[in-house]
Amino acid sequence: MMPSFRGTMFSWARLAASSSPESSGAPTEWDVARNGEGLTYRLRRWPDLPSHDRTADVYRTLSRMSHGPVDRNWMLTHSGLQAERVDALLRLLIAAGAVEVAADPDFNQ
Repeated sequence: MMPSFRGTMFSWARLAASSSPESSGAPTEWDVARNGEGLTYRLRRWPDLPSHDRTADVYRTLSRMSHGPVDRNWMLTHSGLQAERVDALLRLLIAAGAVEVAADPDFNQ
């Protein structure tokens, strides 16, 4: 029996969070999150932002993420940021270790 998409994403997210991608060959959290399908992001700590990301839209998004997890679709719908800015912000947060990536329990594939 083939594993479900949701199960695969959950497994990858768990692997990425618990192991070093460089040493294990496991996908990075960003590899898993490229489409944002079925994953949520919760701010662990406030990152150092480059000057171009010090905007009201980014700070509002980070503030919301500090209160609970959001998915990429929420960011696209509510943040005022374009898709490429959302993706760049997620890459920055993941690289800085400032965000927790988890499988969305409400995601239906």
